[in-house]
Amino acid sequence: MEQYERLKCECGSDEFIEKTYLKWKAGAGLVKEPAGQLCARCKRNALTSSMIKELEIHDLDRKIQQLQEEKANAAPSRDKVPLQKGDKPQAGL
Repeated sequence: MEQYERLKCECGSDEFIEKTYLKWKAGAGLVKEPAGQLCARCKRNALTSSMIKELEIHDLDRKIQQLQEEKANAAPSRDKVPLQKGDKPQAGL
């Protein structure tokens, strides 16, 4: 993850509504306190830690796939002749 990515709710939406507590105190007035977020589509509480973990897992899966492709494309060593599909390794080599 090198750039900001949008978090997504389980329903697939990436739009959220800010929840706010309104607090009042005599002589001090009104204060707004953040109270989390709701999904704009399904109205579930947004569990940002879970959504972030999903992005991290997806990023790791992407890296694993890239490494597997690099491994598959790696040149064989000069000492060994690469096996073709259906070939059996010879003993003593």
